[in-house]
Amino acid sequence: MQIRYIILCDKPGRLGNRILWHAHFVAFAKAHPHFRIINASFDNYYGIFKSFDKDPLGRFPEKANLLSFLSKFRFYRKLLFLTTYAAYRIINRFKIDNDWVTSFDYDYDKTIDLKNQQVINQLSKTKFNFIRGFWCNSDIKNHIETIKQHFKFSKSTPIGGSYNIGVHIRRTDYKYLLKGKYYFDISTYVKWIEQIIEKYKVEADSKIFICSDCFDELYNIPELSHPQIRLENRFMIEDFDCLMQCDIIYAVPSTFSAMAAFLGQNKLIFLENEGDEIHKLVVSTHIIEDFYALTKSDFIEMYTNSTRNENI
Repeated sequence: MQIRYIILCDKPGRLGNRILWHAHFVAFAKAHPHFRIINASFDNYYGIFKSFDKDPLGRFPEKANLLSFLSKFRFYRKLLFLTTYAAYRIINRFKIDNDWVTSFDYDYDKTIDLKNQQVINQLSKTKFNFIRGFWCNSDIKNHIETIKQHFKFSKSTPIGGSYNIGVHIRRTDYKYLLKGKYYFDISTYVKWIEQIIEKYKVEADSKIFICSDCFDELYNIPELSHPQIRLENRFMIEDFDCLMQCDIIYAVPSTFSAMAAFLGQNKLIFLENEGDEIHKLVVSTHIIEDFYALTKSDFIEMYTNSTRNENI
């Protein structure tokens, strides 16, 4: 069968979103070997993943890039992304659709179903398929080891410990996102952390790593000075690396914590309600599916309302 290319030509959010979007297509290409993936949207995350550092085009299956020495230059990486994005805009704007190129716009209220044979047949018709979107359905959980290898960190700092618990305190934009559905007070997180300490006190050498986008709010809180707790003002990537290494993660629904768990130990417990009791919560056995179930309808409603308001 002839080789077909899928070019992911947009940036659906930040790190977690982009990993999730790309991972779906890695799984798809693994299951359908005549497809190749190109995704240059990780241009501003240089130095994080080995495969993207070697090839800023983000190809899968991975392929050696003769110009890989240019990858360290931000301008070169940015140029590659803008080229694919511009090509998509032109193809989509003029509705070019032939055996050579076509475009697909899966806006925030649409899902591309990569398990649907009709969709597969449609993608197989054209040599270069330019796709924009975020929501996706694929056999992602069946290809987790391939995805983990593709997103292997260039550098990782071991966190040590025989049993490590990660707590992701996500606030900032969550105050407004989804009408503040998962925006909880610091006191709520402190309560949860105290319950986590109680739950895991029998674990030898257990450590609780707190990762957060609001470190200043956590500083000097007496309850967080517990000897098991590791509270550091890390950068986003360092937090992601830390969460990936944790044996289990407690977090509100977000792609950041979901993908850290998916690429790491694959154990995540979602914090959904202010009244949640830690000892009653269960591990998510299907992280991506559970994340979609908790957020997708709300995100689509938010997108639909924003679009409607723009048209008023």
